Amino acid sequence: MIDWSALDRARAEAQAWLGFVSEASLRAEIDALRKGTGKANNEALLEAFSGSLPFGTGGLRGLLGIGPARVNKYTIGRATQGFSIYLKETQSPRRSATAKDNALAYRVVIAYDSRHMSHELAHYAAQVLQTHQISAYVFSSLRPTPLLSYAVRTLDAHGGIVITASHNPSTYNGYKVYRRDGAQIVSPEDESIMRHIESVAYSKLRFGPSQAPLYHLGEDM
Repeated sequence: MIDWSALDRARAEAQAWLGFVSEASLRAEIDALRKGTGKANNEALLEAFSGSLPFGTGGLRGLLGIGPARVNKYTIGRATQGFSIYLKETQSPRRSATAKDNALAYRVVIAYDSRHMSHELAHYAAQVLQTHQISAYVFSSLRPTPLLSYAVRTLDAHGGIVITASHNPSTYNGYKVYRRDGAQIVSPEDESIMRHIESVAYSKLRFGPSQAPLYHLGEDM
């Protein structure tokens, strides 16, 4: 049985997403779900636009697709904005010799695997970090997670992000967060980061303009 009140809420959420999603292809996908009928469409609408991705086991993971309960540009962006706020509230900036450097004294390393959309999602995360005056260091191609941990420590970064869904099927992707010491976050840090993520309204997400540099990490690292 379809929960019609839940379906109405999901349609309202889909309508809200049309207020900030800019890509024509994604808007068309949302509109098709919002206006569609039939059991399969209603179930897809409920699955994509009811609730949100839980933050646990070091981060987020879920099916790729549009909506707050799927992994996409906007859910990854929201997670990164919450993580950015968390870092600035809980960690001190790097010590620097000049005032200019102090303005960009936060840095985060990003790695990604070979899953669908991993490269794109890594760079969406970098864009959000940059809007928060956090320098983003993104690997120039896919790398194993231990190298992310090494780079976080070598660059004295405040944290790391890996775009991966581990052992999940190929239709999934995810987002894992690493601490300043290169270790994956654990409780209670994950709970605190989740609270910061939940405080971010999708309509307030910013992917630009950049306020900090983007660096590409290559073979030298």
